[in-house]
Amino acid sequence: MNAIQTPAALLAGYRQQIDALDERLFTLLSERMAIVKKVGRVKASSGQAIADPVREAQVRERLKERTQGLLAPWHVEELAAIIIRISRDIQEESAQHHD
Repeated sequence: MNAIQTPAALLAGYRQQIDALDERLFTLLSERMAIVKKVGRVKASSGQAIADPVREAQVRERLKERTQGLLAPWHVEELAAIIIRISRDIQEESAQHHD
């Protein structure tokens, strides 16, 4: 017999799923930023600029092309811009402290 769940129980289940996804997202973002930090060191040691508009445009386009579902292109653009900005910040910090 299927028990009918209350709205509160449904919400609790959905929120639990969202929390699990958030943890995965932030784990992946942390892994990405660890690599970004290494990129900043390489750029600093080779005299390259932190900002790379061509690469950043490629990242945004790649993400827009591969995103399916409920995210509109402007959502993807906004998320990509935030990730790129944070990546630049981490690269700049890494570049300032490279050996």
